Amino acid sequence: MKKKKLELTKEDISILDGMVKNSNSYFIRRKAQSLLLLHEGKMIKELVEIFKVNRNTLGGWRKEWEQSKKIAMKKGRGRKEKLSQEIQMEIHTLVKQYPNNIKRVHQDLNYYK
Repeated sequence: MKKKKLELTKEDISILDGMVKNSNSYFIRRKAQSLLLLHEGKMIKELVEIFKVNRNTLGGWRKEWEQSKKIAMKKGRGRKEKLSQEIQMEIHTLVKQYPNNIKRVHQDLNYYK
């Protein structure tokens, strides 16, 4: 079953067009551009070829816009932190204490190992 074209208001079109022209993020520009093309009546099959993504990805971008009128940078769990919160706080404290002495910060951190 073919989905109908994406219905956008003049304000939506203006917002998405601004994202395409002004965003520093490649992902935001791509998503905004795909939504504008869906609004123009392009078929998902065509957009899969243009953007080199899975049709489910395009559907997710559309659903995201329809539900929240927002475009997220990128979904995912992200990178896990390598340092615990406790050690990050300790580093922050030591850097404040010795702002011009990185060797001292490193030495004090090695003390905690």
